[in-house]
Amino acid sequence: MTMTANGLAKLQEEIGELLQETGKKLAYFTTDEHPDGAGPLSGRLVREMADVRAAMIFVSTQFGIRGEDIEAERDSKLALYRACPDIRMTAGGLAKLHEKMGHLLMISACLLSNFDVQGRRVTSGAAARLLPPVAALHAAMDYVIERFDLDGDAMSERCAAKVALFERWHADSTNGRECFHASVGEDRALAG
Repeated sequence: MTMTANGLAKLQEEIGELLQETGKKLAYFTTDEHPDGAGPLSGRLVREMADVRAAMIFVSTQFGIRGEDIEAERDSKLALYRACPDIRMTAGGLAKLHEKMGHLLMISACLLSNFDVQGRRVTSGAAARLLPPVAALHAAMDYVIERFDLDGDAMSERCAAKVALFERWHADSTNGRECFHASVGEDRALAG
């Protein structure tokens, strides 16, 4: 299976899943128990943040955004988030995380409208439009990890595995690489 529009559609899907879990954490803020009883909210937040981070890394690579540019802007935003008492008081940064996910959804939706039916890019300037919201969302996730003392190592491991999976799924027609198909079982194993 190939990734539509250089991963923008997958990024939107992953953000939607994280929005669901952060919404549950906001609704049940004083507990780590998920309403369905099938595991803690903290574990689900880690998994979904890892998936969003992996999608952002994949999309950034596809659009030629340099990791060091993301990191520099992310560091600046994270310092701002740490210093701002309003962010600390709004549900441990979850409200800021929602805001930044919404911003990236809006930018990616605009960019998606500039792809043809084969998923080829028909716009320029995408990297410049993506860099600020990608960096801000990285920073917001890092802030939430700190505030809720989430397992950053588990997130990093899952993120690396998901990036590899996304790369296997994607056919890069610009340089002639073929699409490597991951089995459904591999994806299900990562989703668990």
